[in-house]
Amino acid sequence: EEEKPAEESKVKTKPTARPKAITRIGAAALVIKRAKNPMTVEDWVKKTDELYVKEGGKPNLRESRYAVNVAVKVLEVYGLIEVEGDKVSKLE
Repeated sequence: EEEKPAEESKVKTKPTARPKAITRIGAAALVIKRAKNPMTVEDWVKKTDELYVKEGGKPNLRESRYAVNVAVKVLEVYGLIEVEGDKVSKLE
């Protein structure tokens, strides 16, 4: 008897997204951690987005702005950064 080839699976699988090496919040934290000088919030947002894209994510300034806003609130409460107007500085 001839062997029949195995029937192809009818179940459709979703393509799995490749895992990102970093989250947007993580990128925001790294940007401020590596900062040598005070920066504006908008510069922080742009650098966060650039780092996220470099690590395999998709560009989205709106999402990066949200991540930076969350990071600002947390880091300010812990006394790690200081925000004056639009400038953000790391505290030593």
